[in-house]
Amino acid sequence: MEESATLTAEQRQLLQAVYDWFQRHGTWPTFGQIDRPLRKAGLDPVAVIKSTAHSLLPPFQAGRSAPQPNDVIHLTIQGIAACDGGGEDVDRFVRLLPWLAQRELDFEPGAGPGEDNLQVASGEFKEFLGLPEDPGTSLSRLYEILNLERWGWNGSAINPETGEWHVGVSREVGRFAGVRTLADYVSILTQRAEEERAPYPITHAAPTWNDLAGLTNGEPATGDTYVAASVIQFLEDKAAQSTWNCDKLLQLIRELNDNHASKNTYATHALLRAILDHVPPILRCTSFNEVTSSYKWGRTDKGYIKSLLAFRLQGDDALHRPISEHADVLRFEDVPPGTWLNRLLHECAQRL
Repeated sequence: MEESATLTAEQRQLLQAVYDWFQRHGTWPTFGQIDRPLRKAGLDPVAVIKSTAHSLLPPFQAGRSAPQPNDVIHLTIQGIAACDGGGEDVDRFVRLLPWLAQRELDFEPGAGPGEDNLQVASGEFKEFLGLPEDPGTSLSRLYEILNLERWGWNGSAINPETGEWHVGVSREVGRFAGVRTLADYVSILTQRAEEERAPYPITHAAPTWNDLAGLTNGEPATGDTYVAASVIQFLEDKAAQSTWNCDKLLQLIRELNDNHASKNTYATHALLRAILDHVPPILRCTSFNEVTSSYKWGRTDKGYIKSLLAFRLQGDDALHRPISEHADVLRFEDVPPGTWLNRLLHECAQRL
């Protein structure tokens, strides 16, 4: 909230450009879609993005110092609140939280598959909020906001043919049962962030996934490989007991580690892209899009997997962009952090 009060004119102009696109189209813009108009208006969008607080405009992708044209630019609910016209979207989001908390508390799990968690459909959101019969942008914006904020969602899915969607709701939403204002919501987020930073007592500490995967602070341990050695060992152990044939997957991983260690940009991109296309069946999915939209990830892991989905464009670039008179834009620094892939492969090993 304090960050929005100290915004510069340039920062406000950039946030407004992002929100104006979002309001018109119901989806977030890519950097390429706002870059040129802002430069024509005399701004340096890259510099303004770097100077804007992440509580308003979250990082577009880890591991890169500047956005690429296909990077999607999002605003947090606080960022939306800082924009002219954003109050309506903020009000709808805040009104939903106590309603969703009560829905989750009253939910009775069923006995069938997929009936153990509350799922709320887009039509129910529309009816509760009394959304207008516009071309769908109000409901689309709500879907995007729900998927970005940390209110207690537990996965989501959208039907590309009908545009209908649903959102899973976890017990975490109960934290927000008493929310009445945006300030209430932000206060709870701040409190939760402080709790997450607090160390566990050593005598009661449970092993984290980073412990299991041989990672430290989200990155491979010193001397480890891009795909952590412990993750590879876990895959090999599980594959030996599985009906899935993981020979190709393990060979792709070995080649990826070799090329990553040698800083071979194109081979690393191509092999990582191949792995993303290879593993969905292990997670009972038909494509990596489905891995992102339908598989039940936790919030942090969902962010990792979404980022890997966005990376597939770079993989396509490495594999399919033809020769031209222009310099290539891919760099080794554009390769995603190993944590994202390690988490995906660890989950695959658990499902073998």
